[in-house]
Amino acid sequence: MKHLGKVMAIIIFMAVAATAVSAKFNKSQDAIRYRQAVMTLIGHHFGSMGQVVKGEQPYNQASFTEEAALLEMLSKMSWDAFLYPKSDSGKTKLKSKALEKQDDFMQAARKFENETAKLAADAKTGDLNVIKAQFGAAANTCKGCHSEFKSK
Repeated sequence: MKHLGKVMAIIIFMAVAATAVSAKFNKSQDAIRYRQAVMTLIGHHFGSMGQVVKGEQPYNQASFTEEAALLEMLSKMSWDAFLYPKSDSGKTKLKSKALEKQDDFMQAARKFENETAKLAADAKTGDLNVIKAQFGAAANTCKGCHSEFKSK
């Protein structure tokens, strides 16, 4: 069952990635759905890695490295969809502040990208202590952005 979940996540990722290069939206709801799909995948991979970091699942370097690489790719995919005009209304938790303070939002986005890139690099070392520390740093970028730009 765990394998099926990974396969499904990879299939969804591939479908999203195929459109990521030219992510153009005709309406705000399209942008909202796109970014929600990406964030669902980010949550899936972060959750899987978090279970390992917390000791709830056994550590497998190859699997963890794969999850971290996918997370790094996902970290770069949805920012245009967040900043699409009027995408702060409708079925979304995005605060208007993200559109009003785009520079601040993008600074937080770049921090997330940088920390997930470091996590992907650290995952290759196999040093679980280093990985745990960087996982925490990456997770903190999520929390910081969510508290600032996401409604509860």
